[in-house]
Amino acid sequence: MNKYQESLDFLCNHAMEYIKDFDCEEYDCGDYYPLDEETLNANKSVLQELIDRATPVKINEETATAKFIDDRPTTVMIYRCPKCGGRVHPFDGDLYCRHCGQALDWRDDQ
Repeated sequence: MNKYQESLDFLCNHAMEYIKDFDCEEYDCGDYYPLDEETLNANKSVLQELIDRATPVKINEETATAKFIDDRPTTVMIYRCPKCGGRVHPFDGDLYCRHCGQALDWRDDQ
């Protein structure tokens, strides 16, 4: 788990404790309304999407047959983003998918 995920989980867990323990009738809330579980979860999902996109994931590899100048079939590797399926290129040094912004992990540690 990365530090962003740990921070989000920490804040949400403590906010959930606050939600469960808070008694609005005991305090004069005025125009302020206490945080509710639905609002917390909606905001958490937005932040979770950013965390997921920033967490590098292994690229998908596939082989294809291509014909080049001499018209002989040659096997080539095609690399795709695991999130959106867009083509990514190791020789361009893509650290993020150009199509969806997903962080990519190019390490070859099978």
